[in-house]
Amino acid sequence: MKNRVLAAFAITTLAAALPTVALADPACTVTVTKFHQSYPYSGRATVEYTVGGTLPANAVAEFTITTDDASATFTQNNVVAGANTNVIDFASSFGGALVLTNASFVVTIAAEAGAGLGGVQLWEGGPYWAECNVGATKPEEYGWYFWWGGTVGYTNTGSGWVSVKNGTSISFSSSGTAASTYGKSISTLQSEGWIDASGNLAAALDAATAHLGAPWRMPTDAEFSALISNCTTTWIITNGVSGRLVTGKGVYANRSIFLPAAGGGSDSDLYDAGSYGYYWSSTPSSDYSNYAWSLYFGSGNFYRGYNGRYSGQSVRPVRGFAGCNVSGIVTYDVPIIIESVADWDALSAAVAGGLSTEGAIVLLANDVGPVTHMVGDSVHPFVGVFDGNGHTLTVAISGTGDCAAPFSVIDGATISNLVVTGTVAGGNHSAGLVGTCGATGPNVIRDCTVSVAVSGTGYLGGIVGHGGQGTLSFEGCVFSGAVSGFSAFAGGLMGWSNSMALNVTNCLSAGTFAPGAAARTTPSPASARTRPSPPPSPTLIGSAPSSPLRWAAT
Repeated sequence: MKNRVLAAFAITTLAAALPTVALADPACTVTVTKFHQSYPYSGRATVEYTVGGTLPANAVAEFTITTDDASATFTQNNVVAGANTNVIDFASSFGGALVLTNASFVVTIAAEAGAGLGGVQLWEGGPYWAECNVGATKPEEYGWYFWWGGTVGYTNTGSGWVSVKNGTSISFSSSGTAASTYGKSISTLQSEGWIDASGNLAAALDAATAHLGAPWRMPTDAEFSALISNCTTTWIITNGVSGRLVTGKGVYANRSIFLPAAGGGSDSDLYDAGSYGYYWSSTPSSDYSNYAWSLYFGSGNFYRGYNGRYSGQSVRPVRGFAGCNVSGIVTYDVPIIIESVADWDALSAAVAGGLSTEGAIVLLANDVGPVTHMVGDSVHPFVGVFDGNGHTLTVAISGTGDCAAPFSVIDGATISNLVVTGTVAGGNHSAGLVGTCGATGPNVIRDCTVSVAVSGTGYLGGIVGHGGQGTLSFEGCVFSGAVSGFSAFAGGLMGWSNSMALNVTNCLSAGTFAPGAAARTTPSPASARTRPSPPPSPTLIGSAPSSPLRWAAT
C-alpha cells in the first residue's frame, strides 16, 4: 500500500460533485450524495445515497470499492426507496488507511425475489453465479448429472446411473429417456414446448429452476461466452478436487467461483472426472439438431463447445435481479473533508508525518477555527489542492519560528475559494496564508480573501511571506488585514522572493503596515518593496499576469 494521504476516502457532501447513475430499469436510479471519511482516520466511512423508484422488501445494496492496490465489497440489507445511510468498515479489507487518488465505486441495488439467495456476480450487469453445482452442497462437490432438457438428476454408482428422485436407472445414450431432445430441430423444440420464445429451455424444463426455484436457472450460451471474456481462470486443486477457479476482472477481481472438473456421463459410465468439466447451457445448437451448447474446460483450456443432448453433464445455476439492475462504475477524485479543528489538526500531523498530498483534493466543508497548527514544512510541503469552498478558516498561530502561516510551506499547490481571518505571530517570512513557496512546482492562490493580523520579524507578507524560486500566481485575491513588526520588507500579497516567476491578476492590497523600529525607511529593491506607514487608500494590483506588482498598497 502506498504511503500517501491521497483521497483517504472522504467524499464531498456536495451532490453536484457526484454523478447520478441510471440503473438498467429506467425507473430506478441511485445517487451517491456522501461518502465521507474525515480525520482522524478511523477506517470507517459513512455512505449516504438515494434510490429512485419503487423497491420491494429485501432490497440489497452492494458497494464495490477498488483502488490501485485492492478491492472489497460491502453490503447493506433492507434498502428503501429514497434516502439511505450505511457505515462501512474498510480498514481490514484495505490493510489500514485507504490511500488512492481516485476510486472505482460500483453501487448495486438488487431487489431480490427472496432473502439469502447468495451467488457471485463476476462482471457489471452479469448474472449471479451459484457457488455449487445443482445437487452439491460444497463448491468442490460434483453434484448431479442431467441430460439436456431433463430435470431429474442422476448419480453414478460405479456400475451405472440412478435417479436421485426414485432410484431408477438410466443410460446416457442416443436412445431412451436421455435422448428425448436428441435429433430435434429448433422449430420442433419450440413447437413441442422444450424451448421458449428466447430460444432457451422453458422454465418448467430447466434443471436449475426445478431444483432451486426461481429466479435460479441454467446459464445461456451467451452468458457462458461472457463468462469466458469477462473473467480469468486458473486450474487449481481445492480440497483434493481439480477444477477451474473463475475470477472477475477490475472491480470484480475479488470475486470467484470454483467449477469442479466433474466429467460427464456416457452410457453407464462417468468419464473424465477430475480431468475435464462439462456444463450445460440452456441454449440448443442451431447448427446441429443433436447438440446443445456447453462450457468445456480442462487443465489447459476453457471454452464453449457442444455435446449430444443425451450426454450427462453438470449444471451451474445463475440468477438475475427481480427489480433494479446494476449501476455503472463511478470513478472520481475523492476529496479529504475538513469539517472541524480536529480534522485540520489531523491533516497537519499526517503531512508532517510524511504522508504526501500529491494529487489530493482537500475541501473545507464549513467554517472552521480557530486553528493553531500549520500544514506543511520544508521536508513535507503541502502539494495538493485546497478548496475553501467559500468558507472561512480562522487562525490563531503563534511562535518564534520562521514561515508561520496556516500553510507553512507549499510546493506545487493550489489554494482557492478561501477566507482567512485571525492572527499569525512568528518569525521571518510569516504570513496570513502561506509562509513560503518551494522551488519545484507552480503554486496558485486563487479567489482568496485574507484579513489576518500578521506580526513577526524580517520579511512578512499579508498572503505569502516568501515567494521562493518557483512560479507563483495570484488570481482574484484580496489582502485586507494588518502587517506589523517587520524589520526589513513587507507586502500585502507577498513579503519577499528570490528570482521567482510571478503572475498577478485582478488582486487588491487594502491592508495596513506598521514596521518595527528597525524597518527600512528608504526605497527597497524592486523585488520586495514596503512603505513605512499605512497606505491612504487601496489600489487594484495587476490587471493582467504581466502587470508589474507593487508589494504595498499604494
